[in-house]
Amino acid sequence: MDRYKLNIEPDDNGTFLVTCPALPELTTFGETEAAALAAAQDALVGIAGQYARRDIDLPPGDAMPGEAAARLPAMARAKMALARAMRRAGVTQVALARRMGIDDRQVRRLLDPHVASGLDQLEQAFATLDLALRIEVQPMAA
Repeated sequence: MDRYKLNIEPDDNGTFLVTCPALPELTTFGETEAAALAAAQDALVGIAGQYARRDIDLPPGDAMPGEAAARLPAMARAKMALARAMRRAGVTQVALARRMGIDDRQVRRLLDPHVASGLDQLEQAFATLDLALRIEVQPMAA
């Protein structure tokens, strides 16, 4: 499950405070409730990148249908899966870059959830690790 429950509360300065029980480091705010939700979504992507850099898996999402939630985008999930696959294979960014015949800065970009990457680049990276990237379409949880 990739939806993380959010607590949204009016703050004492007229803004909305957002926290996430599953990810205590996710604390943000917005001038409106919609802006607070957007900030939480962006913060979730940033936290996913921090976890990937520290070689830590994100905890599972915990949002129930109807609850305010932030969803980790598919591209960020793919990048997290690549980081996890590299970690399990004992392959560093530099080693993956060599195997792919690219600069190691490109691998860093492949792992950064805030940087747009082509699906073909991710497929190549997974293939280099003898893995296949699969895409699955499922109904969205409420």
